[in-house]
Amino acid sequence: MFALFLACAPSAPMFIDKAGIDKARVNNDTVAACAGLSMKDAEVRTYAAEKLSTWKRPQPCVCEHLVRDGGWDAAVLKGLTKVTEDERVACAGDLLDDAALPDRVGLARALSGFLAPAVRARLATAAAADADPEVRAVAIVTLRPDKDESARAILVAALADPLPSVRAAGATALAGLAATAPAVATLAHDPEPSV
Repeated sequence: MFALFLACAPSAPMFIDKAGIDKARVNNDTVAACAGLSMKDAEVRTYAAEKLSTWKRPQPCVCEHLVRDGGWDAAVLKGLTKVTEDERVACAGDLLDDAALPDRVGLARALSGFLAPAVRARLATAAAADADPEVRAVAIVTLRPDKDESARAILVAALADPLPSVRAAGATALAGLAATAPAVATLAHDPEPSV
């Protein structure tokens, strides 16, 4: 019986290109489309992520392919930036939880273009409390203080951070907001010239 199941179950193709992903989409062949996330060609991986993000239901293979060769996969992330549904891309923000992942600063930059609220919230958490100050600095400039009071609070708190890069990122993100002018004015006395 098990052998019959294996014979009937679709197998992932060894190679698939953009045209093959389009065909898989038309045929509702998630196995073939998911195979696109494993291809060597970064453009194919991006295209596969874009197409899979529009499937009727979220496809778990997208989250399973966010890490490649021990690091985060920029191509797959690129294909997900315009997705607004948390259930499809929250796992991308969760990558920041892995302190051992290489180039978390680059990951924060890649996530800064995401539209999904869960990813934006994860960046806000990183801006407020990430152990890596460079990740905090990158996450800080992604906040939208003009639309979010809690973002303003995180940025004002960043102005008192012991690290100049974090203070500078907070000041940059707050620049031009009248509501935060008093907090930004305190930077005029900052001992670090780069701030």
